[in-house]
Amino acid sequence: MNKSHVILSSIFLFVSSQSIRASGEILPSFFVQALVNGSAESAMPTNKALSSQIMALQKLTNNKGPITLQAQRVKRFTQQQRCGRVLFIPYQAASNTAWPQLGGQINICEDGLPPWQVCGNDPHLVPPGHKCKDGSSAHNTQEVEAAIQEAIAAGSKATPSEWSRNKELKSAPSSHPESERLQK
Repeated sequence: MNKSHVILSSIFLFVSSQSIRASGEILPSFFVQALVNGSAESAMPTNKALSSQIMALQKLTNNKGPITLQAQRVKRFTQQQRCGRVLFIPYQAASNTAWPQLGGQINICEDGLPPWQVCGNDPHLVPPGHKCKDGSSAHNTQEVEAAIQEAIAAGSKATPSEWSRNKELKSAPSSHPESERLQK
């Protein structure tokens, strides 16, 4: 596993496990916030597992500004309207630099769970992981599978143009091959 995959895995584990308790209520996770609101931003965690990776990204930009995680809703599903696809990407506002190769996409519903699935050709939705009557496992709906295939066809990477259509991509300096600078 290369360093980019370690960083991505750490980021994914952090944001997917986030729920904040405030005033006795559990607020939605980072991904759910992006799904519901259209976008979300979260500070990166300050734990030992990520601190060296964050410092490495700051070294690439020669800027100690905070690295945040940006997310944007890609689409809402029509069959499961409370579900959709969200992309996420690490970003440093101080240097206007994004790392799309460390980003990704996820299918999620407003309850924080994956979209429901189907058994064979039966159109009735069942919870993820459901065992079908024939003993097989449930599988993604055609709509969810199409969203996954679109992401794979696009290289399964989040690009700045996808998460911020209001920003224009500018060539990254050759000294920063792993980053992309954005121009507002």
